[in-house]
Amino acid sequence: MRHLITLLLFVSLELMSFAGIQVQSFYFKKNSVELLSNSEIRLQEFMSTLGDTSIHIVELSCYAEGNTPDSNKRISDARIVRMIDMMGLKDKSITINSWGSERLNVRFTPLNWDRIDIYCQVDDLSDAFDYEKIPRPTITETETSKFEPVVLNILFEGGTSVIIEETLPDLHKLYATLKRNPKLTAHIRGHVCCENNKRLSRIRAKEIYKFLIEKGISKDRLSYKGYGNRIPLVYPERTAKDRSLNRRVDVVFEVN
Repeated sequence: MRHLITLLLFVSLELMSFAGIQVQSFYFKKNSVELLSNSEIRLQEFMSTLGDTSIHIVELSCYAEGNTPDSNKRISDARIVRMIDMMGLKDKSITINSWGSERLNVRFTPLNWDRIDIYCQVDDLSDAFDYEKIPRPTITETETSKFEPVVLNILFEGGTSVIIEETLPDLHKLYATLKRNPKLTAHIRGHVCCENNKRLSRIRAKEIYKFLIEKGISKDRLSYKGYGNRIPLVYPERTAKDRSLNRRVDVVFEVN
């Protein structure tokens, strides 16, 4: 059976902020109430912020996909119960939504629908969650889903495919990982900030693809695609730092 693994080079906090509300999305294993390992790490870090009285959970919205509507609703219900128990929210006054297969017009593009969205009211936006403070674990391999890609710390100059020099080490880590693991394949995804420039996002992904081929990785193990601005790491883009983090590539690894 084919299975997917990711290399945890950089644990990202998928953070969308608007009007004093912050949304954290965490992803589940298929047909399970268990979180993907990457999401479990992020949830632990997120929960450590909840002692701050200026941050309040106001809503949980849970989804499921890949089954019949009735089955998806049951899985979604079970995930809600699991998360309430894990986070100690049983006696809290919050809005609970178990949507199952039902889809909402959310203000960002989800990575997938096997997920829970946690909405928080931030009384003081200066206390907003800082994605730069998330711990960066040592390189390790772990089973995960194709929908939870590795976020590489490979960033680009605005409007170009020029890689920022300080982020080059992760590019070499990517090469070293593929070289050490000949059964790994990699799908390289390019992203942009601001306007939906799919051409530029594709060029960025292709730059990584070309680098790996020039280093001797077989093109049969590689693919690439540009996703424009459809999958932001930070939404909305309020600052230059936000925009720089969205000008990136990420990689989905698969073992054959």
